[in-house]
Amino acid sequence: MSMSVWAGAVTTAPGRAGAATSAPRAVAWASVGIGGGGYVTGLATGAPGGTVVARTDIGGAYRWDAPTRRWRPLLDRLGLGLGDAGYSVESLVADRRNAANLWAAVGRVRAGGGPSAVVRSTDGGATWRDTRLPSTRAAINGNLDLRWTGERLLVDPRDSERVFFGTRGDGLWVYERGAWTRRASVPAGGGVPSRREGYSTAPVGVSFVTSTRPTGTASVPVFYVGVWEQGVYRSTDGGVTFTRLAGSPLDPVQGAVSPADASLRVTARAASDQPYSVYRYDRGTWADERPCGGACPITVQPNPPPPGQPVACTTAPATDPYPGRVACSAPGPSAYSLSGIDVDGAGNVVVAARTEDRDHAPGAVWLCPYAAGRSCAGRWTGIVAEAAGEPGWLRTIPSGWATATVRFAATSPGSAAPSLWLTTWFDVKRATRGTDGVWRWTDATAGIEETVVHTVLATTTSASDPLVASGVADVDGFTSRLSQPVSGTPFPEWGDVRQGGSQETTGLAASATGAPRILYRVGVGQKIHTNPGGWSADNGLTWTAFAASAGAVGGRVAVAPDDRNRLVWLPELSQVRASSDRGASWALGSGVDTTNVVLHSYDRNGSLAATTASNGNPGDDDFYVYSPKMGLWRAAATGSSFTRAGAGLPAGIAGGWPGQRWDMATDPGRSGTLAVGTCGTASSGLWVSTDRGTTFASRPGLACAQLVAFGPALPGTSGTTSTLYAVGRRLGTDPIGLYASGDLGVTWTALSGDGLPQERAIQSLTADPVVPGRIAVATNGRGAFTGQIG
Repeated sequence: MSMSVWAGAVTTAPGRAGAATSAPRAVAWASVGIGGGGYVTGLATGAPGGTVVARTDIGGAYRWDAPTRRWRPLLDRLGLGLGDAGYSVESLVADRRNAANLWAAVGRVRAGGGPSAVVRSTDGGATWRDTRLPSTRAAINGNLDLRWTGERLLVDPRDSERVFFGTRGDGLWVYERGAWTRRASVPAGGGVPSRREGYSTAPVGVSFVTSTRPTGTASVPVFYVGVWEQGVYRSTDGGVTFTRLAGSPLDPVQGAVSPADASLRVTARAASDQPYSVYRYDRGTWADERPCGGACPITVQPNPPPPGQPVACTTAPATDPYPGRVACSAPGPSAYSLSGIDVDGAGNVVVAARTEDRDHAPGAVWLCPYAAGRSCAGRWTGIVAEAAGEPGWLRTIPSGWATATVRFAATSPGSAAPSLWLTTWFDVKRATRGTDGVWRWTDATAGIEETVVHTVLATTTSASDPLVASGVADVDGFTSRLSQPVSGTPFPEWGDVRQGGSQETTGLAASATGAPRILYRVGVGQKIHTNPGGWSADNGLTWTAFAASAGAVGGRVAVAPDDRNRLVWLPELSQVRASSDRGASWALGSGVDTTNVVLHSYDRNGSLAATTASNGNPGDDDFYVYSPKMGLWRAAATGSSFTRAGAGLPAGIAGGWPGQRWDMATDPGRSGTLAVGTCGTASSGLWVSTDRGTTFASRPGLACAQLVAFGPALPGTSGTTSTLYAVGRRLGTDPIGLYASGDLGVTWTALSGDGLPQERAIQSLTADPVVPGRIAVATNGRGAFTGQIG
């Protein structure tokens, strides 16, 4: 089987006859581990001592492997042709009766549509099948607003073949006897104002489904369904019909039923301008048990525990950007609302404090011990969730930002949980309760790699110490030593994000000559849209910022091979500019208009390149800018004056990201050699120039190439100084695959091997400049991967 890529996403398919190719070569793939980095939106437990599974917004699903204390990916071999949508998990559950049974709702249904499915596994996640939910309005999307609600899926506690699914857009559905039916007694529910996924109002709909646990063979569970803007609905006939519970809070988030007394607790708000709170339903009556609100104090028990300290809280008014949140001082200003809730077998309650204040707020959960017939109001204890053993970069981030789910370890009725789990925007934490009653937190993120990587660059200078730099969405970027399983060293500007530092590193470049090697980066700051770019002489440990250059953010950067101080920057929606002093000063480029080449931070087309072959003469160094619309333009030496080049290349073709993909790379082993690839254009293919981009010859071996890179010649090849790599397709009907060529694209070798996620979009491709056959790829939600060709 040869590894290939479907619409930019990895699948497996047998080799097919095309232009001249040789037998596939195997690639050993491995994740470039940084430890966390994406939003873990939910966690579910199965039977006591059994399955623990976690879901993420765009990085798939994972199962906890207790012996190794690592998460194992569940959806990397989903194989249903969903592409990236198969990694956006809206809900995930484990069957308490059978640990091998797992259910997941996956999809990226945007305002204009998109793929989705409700899938099930009967072998613990090794294989999956689509259950064919017939709804066209379900709007499954694991990356939408309020994606921490849930769980929307529930396996009937009496019947492993009966499953409930609450949708965002089409009410409640039940799977039984191999088919889905809709429960008309549950309404579709409302939504929230949104700027995500093309929505102006994102559907929330059914936020959770839960039930009592049957206590005997004749016991019929009571089912509860939360519906946004409608309240909570209940079924006492086994889930056939539902009625709204009078007095229920209007906007429910999560719900849990106590095995001790069958009472229901939900995190919710009574109305859109009210604070989030904990509401208890018991024997026909609702009660507000909020842990904190108004002037209510709680006691914070940090880890390690100093003396308790009171925390003063106030409720945000309707005019606040997050109306209903609770602002607390614990110990700095922070803004808490409530997200996750759970109840253990003994009836103890835990709720997660969620904050929108990433600057100061520590993570916290509130616990209430069970007491028969007593409310939790006034009996909550707050615990700060600061974990030991986190990857170094996570220790600088306030842990309370965007907590999603808190879960007790599964226990039998009557048994208190010895541990609990907490998921956040960045990681998973686990707490165990000591004999002294203190809960102590440890990091439990190993194995979850969920970053969106815009760009990846091999920066190795010694074969014994291979290095990769990655430019990442939300958390800036990392340099990683491949000799270590988790070695991501963050670009330290993340620590300054509260002052407007870069959160999106979109372009990377490294000097080819001189010591030390200079690493350049450009990006976009999400808080203050200013000038996030700079250089590092210690492989990303410390950075010197560029001088401000009006209108310049994000985009691409390239450096000259014979003068490591000279670079060109192609920003988003702006004119190309050049610097001869590592960005201390800038000169606008002339000769070409580049204001519509790089459209935004997620436009990952390779529109800028520089000569990489060094001959010791800076005058022979070239910079190139390209798009299928404007064609190829070249600037010599200073990089500031561009003239048209590229005879034989596609030009004058309208369009752009994401429908069109293109990339270019220069050969470090042959001066003047340049490859350009395109996909999705009116004239897709691969072209090679050996005269500094003046003229190009088509290489018909690939029908399209969306990514290209050069690296050292592979072992066993002769008559060549380098290898050309491409992500593309050989025939117009083939899936996209990964290929290598030792003769500048005349013939190709398919690259095969497991370990790279199927159907996961590849955003960037790089080849190690020192180690032959070592490549790295960036994915859209599963981090970066490195591969070694055998």
